[in-house]
Amino acid sequence: MKGKKLAATLCAAAMAASFAGCAPGTGTTISDSDTFVYLSSWTREGVGSHLNSGANIGPLNYFTVEGLARYVRISNEVVYQLAESFEHLDENADGEIVTRVHLKEDAKWHDGHDFVADDVRGYYILNHGTVTEYIYDIVAADDKTVEFYWRPELEPSDEIKDLMLSQDKAGAVPYHVFKTQVDKCWEILQNCPTVDANVLAPFGKRISGENMSAYTSNYQDYRNVTTDWFIGTGPYKMEKMSSTQMILTRVEDYYDVEKIGFKNIKAINGVNDLNTIYAQLEAGTIDYQDGTPARDVLERIIARNENMAHYKIYDPGSIGLLFNLDKEIWTPGVREAFQYIFDRDQIKNIANYYAITSWYPMMTMAPSETEQYMSEEGLAYLAEHFTYSYDTSKAEELLKAQGWTKENGQWYRNGEPVTLLLAYDGSNSYFRTSAEVAASQLNAFGIPTTLNRYGEWGTFYSNAIEQGTSIDLVACWTDLNMTMPYGSFSYAYDGPITDLCHVPRYVDGEEGYALYGARPSLQLTGMDGGTFEAAAVFPGIYSISDPEELAATTDDLVVGMARNLYGVQFFQNVTGAFWNIGKVAGLPHEEEVRAQRNYTYIPSEGEDFDAWAKINVLYSFGTVLTDGTLYPRASEETA
Repeated sequence: MKGKKLAATLCAAAMAASFAGCAPGTGTTISDSDTFVYLSSWTREGVGSHLNSGANIGPLNYFTVEGLARYVRISNEVVYQLAESFEHLDENADGEIVTRVHLKEDAKWHDGHDFVADDVRGYYILNHGTVTEYIYDIVAADDKTVEFYWRPELEPSDEIKDLMLSQDKAGAVPYHVFKTQVDKCWEILQNCPTVDANVLAPFGKRISGENMSAYTSNYQDYRNVTTDWFIGTGPYKMEKMSSTQMILTRVEDYYDVEKIGFKNIKAINGVNDLNTIYAQLEAGTIDYQDGTPARDVLERIIARNENMAHYKIYDPGSIGLLFNLDKEIWTPGVREAFQYIFDRDQIKNIANYYAITSWYPMMTMAPSETEQYMSEEGLAYLAEHFTYSYDTSKAEELLKAQGWTKENGQWYRNGEPVTLLLAYDGSNSYFRTSAEVAASQLNAFGIPTTLNRYGEWGTFYSNAIEQGTSIDLVACWTDLNMTMPYGSFSYAYDGPITDLCHVPRYVDGEEGYALYGARPSLQLTGMDGGTFEAAAVFPGIYSISDPEELAATTDDLVVGMARNLYGVQFFQNVTGAFWNIGKVAGLPHEEEVRAQRNYTYIPSEGEDFDAWAKINVLYSFGTVLTDGTLYPRASEETA
């Protein structure tokens, strides 16, 4: 399979209908047919004047700030924005490997200045994302041409170069505004020592000590810059904003304005309560919402709103449990026992009926990605050694081997009753329902489990990773790819997964920090039984050109994490997208969807797969509304 991937109350329904001025239960809205309405989130103090001036800019991130291009998650379609093309040149006589980016001639900032190569260069000098770790220089060849010089020892494939260059919001740093900060940062970088050939670091430089202090101070100066306009180049600019709503209006002199269908985008802030979201879908107050709720909820929404349809697509992410390894309870044997406790089919059917049950532990990749990227030998090894089942007798056997005892239906460890605190992000229906069913199963097994619900991801995450937290385990993503091919490795080894598991990170002053930075200190055992440092292997995945070596490295990283049994996969997610088909035109399979609005067809490859991926606004980063794919149905009907 190709790289794969919300019971409203009457009170909530009435509130939602009153809020948006529509006729409840009919799916008929009195909002402007030329305005696209959806739920988002932003912080008033975080919006500021530019992308990096605060914590959260909400819809501006999708529709106002552009990149050179955007790629669509899981289909890897590249949609050009500020760039006209990427040109990957052959190695020249000086051994230089260059990608030449040609910028759109008529791309402009919203203040009227041309968008030029120095703007791109300024973005990457100030913002050290993935691309900067693989290049040693970036040059403005002329106003509309910028050249990226790849580190020869870390050169990615041309396909990965395209994807790397398509993930950053390069239209966020106008040089004419940020010249002082850009030039200062470049000066600091030149004063930093060069890292070893295979070590990932921005522009191949190790920023530490006094240089890090100077860099941090300069970056804060950059964040503090204010202007009288929100900096962007995109097809929409901010017209109005309050703590609850943001209105974006179409930029009529935008270089691709003929592709921009909706005149306005209206975003509603901070609606995290699932019942309220469901009520808004039923009432027709919003035109889009991502996710796939429980089957009965989905069918009720569709039944109450004749203009609402739901598309489903595989998601390269698995949902389950992660153990807090700081807790003494989680010995290897106990972690193994927990692989057998849960009826994963039941959890899947209740939490996400359309998903795919998984019988694996947490292993850095959802099953669909292992099928795509691992070798046949690695897949066979994974299936033979790490496939578990629902077997409470086996779980009891393993727990008793760890010295646990069971008396009167209650488990004890070291003479003390075992109780657990299970936390989750309550704004995600998959996490909420999975946690509720898992806790019920643990209670039935003899381990009293208390649930701790947090209102949104940020609060959940900060509490779950806090040192000394009382949380024992979390219901969450166990494996997730949010970015490019192999992006699940970064999410596991570099991001939330290892933090939620409380795997320690290297700190400045330790030997490992000089080599790997603040990455997790994690020794793994690969396919052949040999041990290796995860931080020494996974960051270089994009520089492996030999397919067999790439598959073997993937095998080691997946098997190495699976051996640790740091979590339990419940199911591979099937996500989806609610769309108001009464307002939005251009959606795929329109005739079939009108006939069967809870559309159960889930493509796995080909044109349909690409189209389904793109209409998930999260996957396409909003490009589906800005590249001519979707447009107001009213414009179609009056054409």
